[in-house]
Amino acid sequence: MATRMTSPLAGFGWLRNAVNVGARKPGTLLLAALLLFLVSMIPSLITMPIQLGMPGDMMAFVGAMVIAFIAGLALSPVLAGFLQVVDAIERGQPVRARDVFAAYRNGVAMPSIVFGLVMMVLYVVVIAVAILTAATGIGDFFLSRFTDGAIAAPQLEPEVVQAGMWRMVGTMFALMLPVSGIWAIGFGQIAIGRRGVGEALVDGVTGAFKNLVPMLILALAITVGGIVLVLLFGLVLIVLGAIASFVHEYVAFAVIVPLYFAFAMAVYVVSFALAYFFWRDVCAADAGPDLATAEV
Repeated sequence: MATRMTSPLAGFGWLRNAVNVGARKPGTLLLAALLLFLVSMIPSLITMPIQLGMPGDMMAFVGAMVIAFIAGLALSPVLAGFLQVVDAIERGQPVRARDVFAAYRNGVAMPSIVFGLVMMVLYVVVIAVAILTAATGIGDFFLSRFTDGAIAAPQLEPEVVQAGMWRMVGTMFALMLPVSGIWAIGFGQIAIGRRGVGEALVDGVTGAFKNLVPMLILALAITVGGIVLVLLFGLVLIVLGAIASFVHEYVAFAVIVPLYFAFAMAVYVVSFALAYFFWRDVCAADAGPDLATAEV
């Protein structure tokens, strides 16, 4: 299947469309995003009591990771369902927020789970490579921070740790750029294009590497813009929190928490919409007009 190469600045169009996504049905999109967010919290709610109940226990840490892994795979169809909801809204087709769960009954569930498994393996490989390129001992140092001492932290000079961390972050960024493209295109092909896992992976790899330049330009722009946006949002929270605290600390809490949640949800929606518009530019001509909203 053919995938298209877009222009170097195409990413700004994807971002613009992602910010404006759901203009036809904002309520449906936001409710669907809220359902997706709540479902995505399930693995954490399952594993948190295990880790809190047995802090520092390596077996508990591994067990929690395995449970989160399995739960994440089982919930992969909800991600596909959300992409289908976004696609239906953009096509002007009838859709409901609860259609985020439609992938469990319209034939997309198993392919999305298998594709999610492949992507998780790829993520693990990326993380392993990034840790290995950092420096000797950085891997154990990194793991010791997540296992409460179950893995002893090696004695490393601060400058070695700092240099290793920067090298690890750089390697992670370089590898995750094409991997994120593979996920966006491949998952879009499964959720909306109704391709098999093998076809979706091939399309994801070819489409991502054809469009590395616009992805890189967009990633750099988002990184810089994101830092500025977070700083501005943090300043707004500080100012509003200070003003509200003059009334009562609970008022400050009531003001800050909804704003923080709204900001997080906006980032959540835009991130998935960005993946959708990237897929649409690269592959959408191959998708049928009614596949996204097929009901059974």
